[in-house]
Amino acid sequence: MSSAASGDGASEPGPDGDGSDAAADDRGPGDGPPGPTRTRQRLPELDLLRGLALAGVILMNIPALAGWIYQNDTSLLEEVITVIAEGKFITIFSILFGYGAALQLSRSDGSARRRFWRRTIGLFVIGLLHGLLLYSGDILMIYALSGVVLLAFVRMPVRRLVRWAIISWAVGIGVLVGVGTLFALGERLDDDLATWVEDEVAEAVEVHAEGSFAEVVALRARELHPLVLVIYMPQTVAMFLLGMALMRSGLLHRRDVETERLLGRVGLWLIPLGLLVSWLAAEAADWIGGITEFVIGHSVMTTFAPLLALGYMAKLIQFHRKGWLGGAGERIQAVGRLALSNYLMHSLVLSFLFNGYGLGLYQQLPYWGLVLVTAALYALMMWWSPWWLARFRFGPAEWLLRSITYRQRQPLRR
Repeated sequence: MSSAASGDGASEPGPDGDGSDAAADDRGPGDGPPGPTRTRQRLPELDLLRGLALAGVILMNIPALAGWIYQNDTSLLEEVITVIAEGKFITIFSILFGYGAALQLSRSDGSARRRFWRRTIGLFVIGLLHGLLLYSGDILMIYALSGVVLLAFVRMPVRRLVRWAIISWAVGIGVLVGVGTLFALGERLDDDLATWVEDEVAEAVEVHAEGSFAEVVALRARELHPLVLVIYMPQTVAMFLLGMALMRSGLLHRRDVETERLLGRVGLWLIPLGLLVSWLAAEAADWIGGITEFVIGHSVMTTFAPLLALGYMAKLIQFHRKGWLGGAGERIQAVGRLALSNYLMHSLVLSFLFNGYGLGLYQQLPYWGLVLVTAALYALMMWWSPWWLARFRFGPAEWLLRSITYRQRQPLRR
């Protein structure tokens, strides 16, 4: 499953899925009556993190949308970006989802759970439509299903949340390695399975490159297999629980000297360590080669992705509080506030760009070309997001999900 965002809190990705789900607001527990977040109540660092994470999600999703994952060529640029980004930015989205869910469910009024259920159902439906119509690597459905599990942890203290997050993460990695190993061995030992995989890949390439919109949708419907949801749920739940623990700790709301030092140490230690482990995983996979390359490399990178994710989060928050991001930081925040809409938009634009029913550039661009497309698309988001928010309260997708959550049409124009 490709990586995927959140729009107005931690539960609207995105995503594959993207990720991210946005919370109803970014306030502390019990801060006022239920209702959509006002801008002055938001914690800007959360929007900043979502905005940056979305760039990484797009960078990880575009090889699948463009058909690059079916090509055997591997460039140095791709290897570097894989080490830096694979699994890290979707992990940030997942942590922010848990953070936002904890905020929603901490409301003192009795309707918080009902709103959470409505929001979860709405997110699943949006994800299903996204997976069918735009990109089968959708992350929203996994977020919606995994979010239901959080209801069992609403009143759990921070230490126990962290312990359960570690347990769930270990289970998730075990499932990923087990399924990947069985598939790899089956493909090696069973010629029929290997032939089936080759046929499936050839059909996918042909349909995406030359098929009509209806044919591509039919292919996506086949690719949305329930097993994929089950495989990735334990890891997703783990990061949701970590996000809940982060919210309960109140760390992001503190600005004392000790907290700033802690953020600096987290970034200083975890970023180099995470990069080293990711690089070693990539090198080991290349050295071993063969059918087990994906299983080993992807599993190790996924296992240690939270190290880099937390390191990135700590440093970005620190840079923002020191004022080092300037005007770019404000634009990234705007992208984060519209992360669900931007997540869906990236699939819309890229599916039209690469599929045969659009511009037909499927498998036509080199990897560096995909990076340039990602940069151009994100630059567009950095322009349109502030423009939209100057005129409207929410993004179009955020507005729809909020209206579902509160069972009434939300005001859109300012």
